[in-house]
Amino acid sequence: MLHSFKYSFLEIFRNREMIFFSIAFPIILASLFGFVIAELNVDSSFESIPVAITQETEDTQISEGFLAMMNELSQGDEAILQLQTLTLDAAMEKLQADEILGIYRITEDGVSLTVAGTGIRQSVLQMISNRFLQIQSTLNTIGSENPELIPGAVASIMQEININQEAYVGRAPVDPLAYSVLAFLAMSCFMGSSSGLRKVFQIQANRSPLAARRGLSSKKRISMIIPDFLAAMTAQFIYSSIALVYFIFVLGMDFGNNIPLMLLAMLAGSAVGTSLGIFFGATIQRGTEKSLDGLLTGITMLLYVAAGMMTIAIRVLIRENVMILDRLNPVSHLIDAFYALGSFSDYRHFTTSILTMFAFTVFFCVASAIILRRKSYDSI
Repeated sequence: MLHSFKYSFLEIFRNREMIFFSIAFPIILASLFGFVIAELNVDSSFESIPVAITQETEDTQISEGFLAMMNELSQGDEAILQLQTLTLDAAMEKLQADEILGIYRITEDGVSLTVAGTGIRQSVLQMISNRFLQIQSTLNTIGSENPELIPGAVASIMQEININQEAYVGRAPVDPLAYSVLAFLAMSCFMGSSSGLRKVFQIQANRSPLAARRGLSSKKRISMIIPDFLAAMTAQFIYSSIALVYFIFVLGMDFGNNIPLMLLAMLAGSAVGTSLGIFFGATIQRGTEKSLDGLLTGITMLLYVAAGMMTIAIRVLIRENVMILDRLNPVSHLIDAFYALGSFSDYRHFTTSILTMFAFTVFFCVASAIILRRKSYDSI
């Protein structure tokens, strides 16, 4: 087995294309991303949202509670809203002229929101109105019994939902730039899926000449795949470690004293990425290695995007609407492990992410072994 590991490992290191996509490709993307952000001088602070309120009914408990909430959100240096009180006609003119992004209408039936277009800030306006509907009865009770407590209650509620902070993946606020760079580091680990796919082609006698020759030996397939898996995982871990060095010393990412745990997370990511490629190649029985590698690359790219590589808003949207898809995304767990090291004082979230990735690895490896073990060939 050690002999097989050695030559499998050397074969991987002679693959220049794999070296490029595992090391250079994520580094180039992360560097370009950082340079673009710096060039545009993007300010990560939240800009106040211009919005209008039209009151089409007499003062009621609903209007009093809602106006109190709106006034609280428009106060201070970091106000969420730029609030204007207008007539409906004047508000509609400003909305059509893009001078405001939304109109809150207070009617006898309650509060409604009108927006023009879609975007993150329009979504925040919708979240505010939805949140008000959830807490409306609480505000009404406070307003009727102790009106002076309304500002404090609204402030407490807004602190709870954290509208004026960055997006949240778990309990910790996310710096979008840092999160995206971590996603590129995760990409370096999951590039091992292509190595895993290549290795599974090398033990299926009907899919490559090398596999046909190996099939003539008396060795069982499981004894072939284990050293191949370990070799691919080890090589990918080395590649991603080189990328980590670049992120630390060139991009200036600060991981503090958590480098050993970062390496553990990268080992787990390399393992699950390699096993994913093996599982994919064992499951999909048709197609050439090149065609399946292209399909696997497309699938992993979808996993990167769903994990928030392009924008954290995509992952937040998935978590809010289809939580199971986020939990089944191994890339998300790897990024969570990276981010947990700098965001939490304990290691509970980090440990959970690591164990989840190793569980994915075990599943992919066991399922692949079962599939490959049952395959037989009439002739080689």
